[in-house]
Amino acid sequence: MTTHQADVAHLLAASMIRPPETAPDDLTLARVIAQVVRCVPGVQGMSAGRFGTVATHGPGGRAPGVVVRRAVSGQFAIEIHLIASEALLRAALPGNASGSAARLPGTPFLLALAGQVRAAIHEAGTGHWLFSAPGIDVSIDDLA
Repeated sequence: MTTHQADVAHLLAASMIRPPETAPDDLTLARVIAQVVRCVPGVQGMSAGRFGTVATHGPGGRAPGVVVRRAVSGQFAIEIHLIASEALLRAALPGNASGSAARLPGTPFLLALAGQVRAAIHEAGTGHWLFSAPGIDVSIDDLA
């Protein structure tokens, strides 16, 4: 576990293990999700979208790149907008700059990255209130 992942785990343990009736506000949830997403290899950062409107807003700030919506049923709808690492993408492509003929194992790189992001969020939320987020939409807005 990296230092950043340990920090995320500590944040989850400190502020988010609460009964469902006192679940964290949307902004806190979005900030934690953004930290989890940034820990995924291949993620360069979060994207607020073309016009800077992709964010969760709340008292005290905003969390760019993460949109949290609550359904009446108590479940969350989560939308992630991220910037992928161009260097990792280039390394995964056939005939990359290193001269190796690395092939992607069955799944295209960007789809695999989106799957890793979903898995990281579900893993971070296991045992917490986040288990009620059945759908996580991941958009890769840019490469850097």
